[in-house]
Amino acid sequence: MNSSLEDQRARQDALDINRSFIVRAPAGSGKTELLILRFLRLLLFVDKPEHVLSITFTRKAASEMRGRIIEALLSAEKSEIPVGTGNQTPERNRLIYAKKALKRDSEKGWEIIKNPTRLRIQTIDSFCLYLSNQLPILSRSGGSPQITQDPELFFQEAVLNTLFSLETEDPVSIDIENMLLHLDNDTMRLQKLLIDLLYKREQWLPYIFEINSNYTTRQYLNDCIKELVHESIVNLKDGLMPFQVELERLIKHSTSAREGFNPDIKEIHQLPGTSIDDIPNWQWIVSLLLTKTGAWRKTITKDKGFLSGEKQKKDLMILIEQMSCKSEITHLLNSVKILPTSLPDSEQWTLLNSLTNILLRLSSELIVSFRNNGVVDYTEVSLAAKQALGGEDSPTDLTLALDHKIKHILIDEFQDTSRLQLEILTALVAGWAPEDQRSLFLVGDPMQSCYSFRNANVGIFLDIAKKGLPNLNLESLQLNVNFRSSSSLIDW
Repeated sequence: MNSSLEDQRARQDALDINRSFIVRAPAGSGKTELLILRFLRLLLFVDKPEHVLSITFTRKAASEMRGRIIEALLSAEKSEIPVGTGNQTPERNRLIYAKKALKRDSEKGWEIIKNPTRLRIQTIDSFCLYLSNQLPILSRSGGSPQITQDPELFFQEAVLNTLFSLETEDPVSIDIENMLLHLDNDTMRLQKLLIDLLYKREQWLPYIFEINSNYTTRQYLNDCIKELVHESIVNLKDGLMPFQVELERLIKHSTSAREGFNPDIKEIHQLPGTSIDDIPNWQWIVSLLLTKTGAWRKTITKDKGFLSGEKQKKDLMILIEQMSCKSEITHLLNSVKILPTSLPDSEQWTLLNSLTNILLRLSSELIVSFRNNGVVDYTEVSLAAKQALGGEDSPTDLTLALDHKIKHILIDEFQDTSRLQLEILTALVAGWAPEDQRSLFLVGDPMQSCYSFRNANVGIFLDIAKKGLPNLNLESLQLNVNFRSSSSLIDW
């Protein structure tokens, strides 16, 4: 790690264990080396090596990281630090920290080299399994089941057992009948729909339980739709703020009644409000800026209220060019574009209510199928872990116990985190306070997200980088130097 590296300051900051970071580290930027250096530095300040938790997404990555740390410690036993400080290479820094860690190891009697498993480096799945096994009754996993790589057979069993209720007096039979009527009595289509939903159940299961406990389906989903509309528009208005004055001038011109032009909506003088009733006006504004495919407009036709040769037409194209440089505005505009313009009608509510009841039964049948076969899938492990930890306002004894055992957390490949895994992480750090001298270190590259089949959401990385966590200040760092390729290739 030469001192002339353009991102040297970021790499030095990343080793400050008194601060928490989220690091964007592209391929070849040495993120694993950075994780190892920070891990070694953390060992200098904890009472036990188990106080440092490092989470990866594959067994290979976990094994490699543990092996490289042990290798660094073994090398530190035999090697001397080169004289001079002019060449701050990764190897030299690793040797310095490893020697200090060996000294700490000797003082505390850890014997890490003889007991490498004391280095708490785990995959996210093994950590979730550990959590769920601590409270098997609460977490519903009931022991130590095997994790299946292919759960579809058990999904099919749960779906069939659910649909068998159609021929019984069970109340859910009416709900199944409603769904089949909606799908033209296509049973195979309904089975496929339910199996697909089971693959993504971490996205809906918590809400199904909440509806069943506290709300009617209609009340809950109405509130959710209104909240979604409000938040989406608020975010869009925030993004449009730098362009608001010019945009409002051109919107007013676009919707003004003029000869040869009759807009579908009334004249708009300013950016509309944030309720569902304001959506038609927002859709008009979005249509001024974006095409039907969601791309920025390159031409403006007279049906949008701009005649050929008008100065305002040229002004709008200049404004679009300026706004198109902000990628987040494109996303926000497209998000508002697809918002509902009204709440569901009574027929839709009947269908939604039936689907909610079916999903609740389906989730129960899946647990029975898993238990009967002694297996779980990755999603069930994560759901069990989340239940074992409890909520932010109601932590379990396990959460409180972990609060004393885990002082620092490092997570690799954070771009592959799912929403449920983020909730688990949030629960783990919920009790942290600035004076606790704890740290969170997240590393990843949004361009390399590859676990969408496991419900990974790269938007989580971008959102955390922008907003941090509720009780934790996360500083953003960017690594730029690539150690794998020649400069000519990277420049190209």
